[in-house]
Amino acid sequence: ILNHAWQTDFKTWDDVTPSVLSDAVESGQIVRWIDHRRHMDKVYTDYLRFKVEAVRRFDPAAEGCGDNFRVASNMLDSYSGVDYWRLFSEVVAGAGLPEKYLLSFTPPERQHLIMARGAYWYSDIFTDDSELLQQRFGNQPWRNLFAGMHGYAYFPSHFFLYPSSTYPPVLNADLSEGYVGKIAADAVSQIRSGIDRLIFESKCDNSGIAILFSRSSEHAASAWQFLHKGKSAARLSPPSLIGVYSDMLNYLGYGYSFLSEAQIADHALQKGGFRLLIMPFSQALNPDVQKPIMEFLSQGGTVMADIRPGIADQHGQIGTKGFLDELFGVCHQTEYQAYAPTLDTVRIGEDFLGNKLPSADYGVIMGPYVK
Repeated sequence: ILNHAWQTDFKTWDDVTPSVLSDAVESGQIVRWIDHRRHMDKVYTDYLRFKVEAVRRFDPAAEGCGDNFRVASNMLDSYSGVDYWRLFSEVVAGAGLPEKYLLSFTPPERQHLIMARGAYWYSDIFTDDSELLQQRFGNQPWRNLFAGMHGYAYFPSHFFLYPSSTYPPVLNADLSEGYVGKIAADAVSQIRSGIDRLIFESKCDNSGIAILFSRSSEHAASAWQFLHKGKSAARLSPPSLIGVYSDMLNYLGYGYSFLSEAQIADHALQKGGFRLLIMPFSQALNPDVQKPIMEFLSQGGTVMADIRPGIADQHGQIGTKGFLDELFGVCHQTEYQAYAPTLDTVRIGEDFLGNKLPSADYGVIMGPYVK
């Protein structure tokens, strides 16, 4: 079965070797490449599980924490081995980044270990104005608290600095508390005076909005981008579009949660009382999500998708049509080569959807043509 899907003729498992993306695309073996990337995601999670279990031989209550997984949560990265759903739901208890994935995927029994990190040298924090710095930096732990975090990790970058340095030290040379260290410590002390218990028992409002996280679709997007060179294709991926949607929702004052394919297949849309599902460039999906999504629609839910939803299964295997085509009333060309993005312009006048905007031509990436 695998040889048929991969278009190979391996006789034994010892014959199986990984394929680099360029070779996979050239030989028509994208499914084989995606399966290898999905396997490496599992290997990375299992590796971290091995480390946690090694520590638990000495401390049975030990948990695993990490920070800064992947280059950035809004960048396409098929080679990190980081599947946020698998990693956070199975192994890692808490981490500094990314916050929304932590809140959405960490099981309830480990939610108390979720933390966010901050630093005074962030571009939106640091200033030579000491009073303004105290206000900005002192707000960081509070912002993390109200974002649903249960801890604050300080990222110092530098502990001991030469006297002429622009950045003040966290600790002085005699290990006494530095100026900026005291700002963070005072904010955390105030939080721990009592309000933390109240906030910890509450939950962030997701406004009934779910954004689909699909690691398989990320891998499919990597293959799709390789086929379609250029800036337009490079700007389109599940992480980049998640960034667009999350920014839009934040600006409008709405909350949201992430859901994985496994959660949707387990009817999380219905169990969580969601009203809207957003599917960012969700090309490669487990067909098990089809029925729960259709049920969600029949019960009054809304589904919003952008580019080629469900044209392949979780392995990247395409069919003659997308398995969600009926849902959207379209007929997709499923081949990875079918949609080549192009740049165009759209003129928006002064009166756009009832809003007064400057009349101008805006550059846009044109979507795929569907019947």
